[in-house]
Amino acid sequence: AQTRRAALALPAYWVIAAGAAPAAILVAALARRARDSAQRTGLAWAWGALLLADLWALTWPLVEVRPPGEVFTPSACVEYLARHAAERGRVLSHDLQVRPAHNPLGHALPPMLGIDEVRGYSPLDVYRYKEYIQFIADVDRPPRPLEGIPNFPVRNPALLDLLGTRYALLPADPAQRAFREPGDTARSAAAPPEFPWGPHWRKVDEDPRPAAYVFTAGGIQQFPPYAVYRNEAALPRAFVVPAAEPLPERARVLEALKAADFRRVVLLEEFAPRTVPPTPPGGVQLGQATIAEYRPNRVVVRVTGGTVPGYLVLTDVWFPGWTCTVDGTPARLYRANYVFRAVEVPAGTHEVVFTFAPASYRWGRVVSLAMAGLVVAVSLLGRRFRVSAP
Repeated sequence: AQTRRAALALPAYWVIAAGAAPAAILVAALARRARDSAQRTGLAWAWGALLLADLWALTWPLVEVRPPGEVFTPSACVEYLARHAAERGRVLSHDLQVRPAHNPLGHALPPMLGIDEVRGYSPLDVYRYKEYIQFIADVDRPPRPLEGIPNFPVRNPALLDLLGTRYALLPADPAQRAFREPGDTARSAAAPPEFPWGPHWRKVDEDPRPAAYVFTAGGIQQFPPYAVYRNEAALPRAFVVPAAEPLPERARVLEALKAADFRRVVLLEEFAPRTVPPTPPGGVQLGQATIAEYRPNRVVVRVTGGTVPGYLVLTDVWFPGWTCTVDGTPARLYRANYVFRAVEVPAGTHEVVFTFAPASYRWGRVVSLAMAGLVVAVSLLGRRFRVSAP
């Protein structure tokens, strides 16, 4: 019903506009001849009514009010993912190969429920992140800017594990799983039978009748059965590794990522190798990383129990403006494994704080405060001159 009303929007607007234009000309002509305030007031009300009619003609077919709980009611499979969002594992969802293409997560549910979707909507088109997604598909070519991330095949599961992809939301019927490489609109291929990404994936939930509100369709879209799979090999959002190596030049990045053991080594940009300290008596015990606080602009990680130095890897996207402290002391923040963040931590127990505070924030505050002060000063001076004027 909402789609049919939307289809009427443009014709209805032009019908009303065809009558509103002559009426507007008539009101303007009468306004020039108005002789008293009563006539001018009446014509002003008539002009306002014309503007409202014009606005109503364009928007009425598009307006349909529903309670938010009715529009954004999560399906059972999405509720399952929301209950496990505290694990801070990412979720990879795949769309049906239909138009409009989408899945039970929809656009609004992931941010509303705290679900971190691998292909999720973001106003920032982070180039390296899109390259990394292509690396998972074993594709190394420039991604298309200002485009979302389509379905993609998983040909390098270890990179999906490094991304911390704990769950996958896929059509329950393997025949309905079609994958398309990023940037490839011409080719699609059916997915292999269960399970295409390795034996460490297992089905944990199935929803026979999921549905979601889809903005591009203008209403609730019903989906075939979807299943939730859990990845037992996914790395946590924050973890410690004992060694670091320099990230090679761009042409060899994909090769190096495919060969790396991310549980033992991190590849750092602009990193100079150093002498490895001797193994302490009693063997090596890496620190255990626990996320104590997680906010958009601040992440606090506690590292405990390490008998040797290591590198704390946080698999959030590196971006200019992020800084890091270890026990309150500024520390070098590396771009790690091509797209993530890492910092060196000594042996023992430490608190590592990642903070997003770019220089543009500081300059913005300074400029805003300066302009606010200027407005206040001009206002006070203007008032003083008005008071002192004869």
